[in-house]
Amino acid sequence: LPQLVTEVLAIIDDGEMEISRIVDKISRDQVLTARVLKVANSPYYGYSRCIDSLKDAGVMLGIHTLRDIVLTAAVVSRFPLDEARALDRRELWHHAEMTGIIARLLAGWRGLDRESAFTAGLLHDIGKLALDACFPEVYRRIFYYRAEQQCSLLEAEAALLGFDHCQAGLRLAQHWQLPQQICEAIEKHHAPNVDPHSSSADLIHVADGLSRHLERGKEGEASSLIISNHALERLGLEERFIDEWREELGPIAPDADTLFTH
Repeated sequence: LPQLVTEVLAIIDDGEMEISRIVDKISRDQVLTARVLKVANSPYYGYSRCIDSLKDAGVMLGIHTLRDIVLTAAVVSRFPLDEARALDRRELWHHAEMTGIIARLLAGWRGLDRESAFTAGLLHDIGKLALDACFPEVYRRIFYYRAEQQCSLLEAEAALLGFDHCQAGLRLAQHWQLPQQICEAIEKHHAPNVDPHSSSADLIHVADGLSRHLERGKEGEASSLIISNHALERLGLEERFIDEWREELGPIAPDADTLFTH
């Protein structure tokens, strides 16, 4: 991560809540400042008046939400959308943003930390970006292998690399010293039953599955909901809540891929 972003995260994680110092750091990067203000003014947060300064963003959103926006904006800028890769980065970020939005709503319903859930949802597939950036030719072969073998992406990654994007994402998250609950979500969102005590893994597993279900349904594709019943039970949810999600996400979904990627 850029040094400036690392410094901002360190200031907040050390417990310093002086908004002026944090704003001063962020304002040194014009691109980052623009991204923060764009996200703060998005329909996702729903404020009636325009937030036109970093100080206002910090006051209105809260320090920890500001931290999560800065972190995610920095990660997005680290992996440019216009690079020709095997992985469709725009599609990945659209899915990530939908997952983050769903995770935030779900966390609010269950009394969990909404902003941490949002960030975990945004970053849950960061391992795919890392593998695509570090091993572009191998990752291209992974997609061919998956199609030929009719297997999952995780299985194809393990076959050709010896590890998968969840493990790669965990290493990257640990290197960036991200919070433990975000690391757990990145590592275990495809296998939440490995650690039945990780609410963050359950949360992102459900949000990830529901996001894919809604995306395919929107495109007119047949889509079954692939979510662990055990994860749903641990969160106190049932499959019948899907119709409620559709109504809740209606006004937000069209803007999902514009939060960070434009």
